[in-house]
Amino acid sequence: MCLKELRDEFLYDCECRHLAKGSLRNYRASTRFLLEFLERKQITELENVEKLYHKDFSDRLNRLSYSPFNEYMLLQAMAKAGKYDEALSAILDLWGGQIRYGGTMFFETFRPGWNEIIGKNDPVPNNQAGYTSLAHPWSAGVLPWLSEEILGIRADQAGFSSFTVKPHLTRQLKRVSGKIPTPYGKIEAAFDLVNGLHIVTVPEGTSATIAIPKAEMEIAAITLNDRSAAPDREEPDYLYFTGLPAGTYHFKTEYTGTTPEYVEEAYQYPAGFLMRDTETRGNWQGIYGSDGYVLPGYEGKERRVLPDYVSDVRFSKGHPVSLVTDSEDERAISLDASGRGRRSLGAYQSEDDIACCQTFTVDIDLWEEREYTVALYFADWDRGGRELMVELFDGQTKNLIAPLQALHDYRGGVYLVYRYDRSARFRIDHIRGKNVSLSGIFFGEKKQ
Repeated sequence: MCLKELRDEFLYDCECRHLAKGSLRNYRASTRFLLEFLERKQITELENVEKLYHKDFSDRLNRLSYSPFNEYMLLQAMAKAGKYDEALSAILDLWGGQIRYGGTMFFETFRPGWNEIIGKNDPVPNNQAGYTSLAHPWSAGVLPWLSEEILGIRADQAGFSSFTVKPHLTRQLKRVSGKIPTPYGKIEAAFDLVNGLHIVTVPEGTSATIAIPKAEMEIAAITLNDRSAAPDREEPDYLYFTGLPAGTYHFKTEYTGTTPEYVEEAYQYPAGFLMRDTETRGNWQGIYGSDGYVLPGYEGKERRVLPDYVSDVRFSKGHPVSLVTDSEDERAISLDASGRGRRSLGAYQSEDDIACCQTFTVDIDLWEEREYTVALYFADWDRGGRELMVELFDGQTKNLIAPLQALHDYRGGVYLVYRYDRSARFRIDHIRGKNVSLSGIFFGEKKQ
């Protein structure tokens, strides 16, 4: 099937469900970008989606969009590729993570790693979307997806005058039940692989096709309303009963065999987070920066000595500031080789109170791939109660490549130390305080 035709079918389905005009406009734009992406990869037919899946969606960490709104599109792609277990895993990570955090509405943006670095119902990181909305209706796409794909109720004709019930009980699910309101009344469905009982209610004035799942087992026998029944057709994964008029249908199914268990893969991080250092403060000589450094805003200007393997270091979406000149505070930095000279401190800061500027990025460009160590130095100079989160991405793919790190108190000066072998992007996100700041980037191994 042509993917463009599939997109048009999806948009028509959205219109049939009377979605808001703003939602339809966003879906059209998002699916257009997706088609352009697929065309660049020379994927124009649905049969080729499997090739894309293995390359781009098999990574548990990076198949998660920062935006639950966009993840709805990815769930649809995974369903088309038949990857329902992986899709359900993504749901449990992204939406389940919001519930575990304490959410009662779905968020504008979310990373499962937030739950590792902030407490339940603590302030969440703000990011490229600005101040994070914790009540974002566009993030609720998972709800129709679960109804249409897991429970499996889909309209065959407008208004559900005829419909199909085809559940996808994954290796993680043994039962599912739910209801869908229609102009004719509620469609009710319940499937249970444990006791083999499946019940579907078809409203008056409608007809249904009901697909009984095999769930990677064999069906030895089946009854319909206590009578032996033969399906109208059979596929490797389902038995189909078609043209069923209004009524309630009880299917009793005898399964043989066992559905294989789903083995959840762990998050994979190509980059290493090495350590958090709260002792060194501004006394970096002989510990960090043996290959080079960048000091933004230092005495009113940037000081940089780049290693021979770094072509550039680029800051974006913030501004440099000078915090102090000629200080005796050990959090400030001396450029004297002995570490006993004049101490000063600058920083690169996020913008104050400007929408969508609660974050800034630092790009580290390499001449070629090679392993290196980089330490970021943070100091909340005026002890303003600042809190921040650090994300590390691959410089080319923009995939997340290291565990999230949060600093809830960096008044005394803190180093975060990483190791990677390619160009990289750091994103520094605001959590609390007037702004967030970064005072130094140091390249080179810590000397033992």
